[in-house]
Amino acid sequence: MILLFIASGVMLLLLMLTFDRAFSLKASDPPGADNRLLVLNALSSQMLLPQFYHQKMSQLPALDRLSWGVWVGAYYRHPGWFVPAIAVEDQHYFAMIPSLKIAPGLLERWQNDRQGVLVDSRFAAQYRLKAGDRLPLSSAIWKLAPNPILDLYITGIVEETQTDTPPAVWMHYDYLDSVRQNGKRLVSFFMATPKPGMSAENLSRQIDALFGAERLRGTTQTAPVRMHIKLFMSKLFDFHRVIFWVNLALCLLLALLLSTNFYVMTHKALSDYRTLNYLGFRKSQLIKAVAVQLGAITLAGAIVGIVLSVIFILLLPTLFPAVLNAVEPHFQDYAIGLLLVFILSLVCALPSLLQIARLQEERK
Repeated sequence: MILLFIASGVMLLLLMLTFDRAFSLKASDPPGADNRLLVLNALSSQMLLPQFYHQKMSQLPALDRLSWGVWVGAYYRHPGWFVPAIAVEDQHYFAMIPSLKIAPGLLERWQNDRQGVLVDSRFAAQYRLKAGDRLPLSSAIWKLAPNPILDLYITGIVEETQTDTPPAVWMHYDYLDSVRQNGKRLVSFFMATPKPGMSAENLSRQIDALFGAERLRGTTQTAPVRMHIKLFMSKLFDFHRVIFWVNLALCLLLALLLSTNFYVMTHKALSDYRTLNYLGFRKSQLIKAVAVQLGAITLAGAIVGIVLSVIFILLLPTLFPAVLNAVEPHFQDYAIGLLLVFILSLVCALPSLLQIARLQEERK
């Protein structure tokens, strides 16, 4: 039972440390990570930005590619039948998404088809859609005129190789902008990439500096996609503080369980240790024996907890791919976790070792 307590406590402790690292605003992406920058309204990600901002951003020397898009808020027939449609600029957007596999010639056909859409293969398989099908959509965000329906046709099916990315349907930004009556020439986001060798962090600062005085039209907040997720969660609650108090509670609970179980185990075997004491075993020998026994139990439970936490972390992206794909095991977290467990076991073993020390005093 004590092994189960230790394994569960270590697993939860390591998971909390991993989550704290993954969602920390100070955490940096590893080398070779996605360097695409998402430019959103600094006040709220749901607020729009003027489409003409791209003219200023295009003049930045460090900028390589720039595109933009609008959340359509699309649904099919009933608002409950949500369709993940995005209206995007059609010249550079897909060049910035290397994980999308697009058949040769398909992108060019779509660019020439004003009412055409590209559909993620996962979404197409779910609703049995194929190229050439009509896809009439309504919008819960935009007022459409003269026809309240976006009369779209599927130009082709594309495949997303990065499976942790949610499926989507892509239509032309110019077509949506021509039929919506509100929000003309406004966009939900810009997407930018730096030139090779240029720093994405420096480019993000330059973009935000361009619009720092645009209080009326909207200031910008530029960051990698993963960082925007962290910023969004940080606005909901102080994640670091929550993790700190959870870890503190886990440490206190683990300390209580360890000290209680260690003391009971040693007390039950006290008669055996007393016999060994009378037979002439020295104080140091008995204390070492108890320490090794308690240490072996703690180590075994810690190893099981580490294995369980690694398995759980590796399974997280498959369970919640859109949110927890950035959660990865780190050696530093396990080193900190093992150090905490070692300190706790050392402190909690003191009452048990004191029982052995008192036996020696009785003998004297």
